Amino acid sequence: MSNLFINHKNCPECGGRIKGYYYYCGQCGSQNVVNWKHTGIFLLIAGKIFLVAMLFLLKNFVQIH
Repeated sequence: MSNLFINHKNCPECGGRIKGYYYYCGQCGSQNVVNWKHTGIFLLIAGKIFLVAMLFLLKNFVQIH
């Protein structure tokens, strides 16, 4: 997930084609191709799922009275 989510099929600056596995434009070198809004939402959802899973695992080991 190093390139996160690509925002465009074409570079917003020069119009060059961007492949899904690149995190930058090969023609102009622009790195402004990541959709940070969708990436942030995805990471928050993944984090919540992880925390809920950890909560259930810890709940089995520790009994709270």
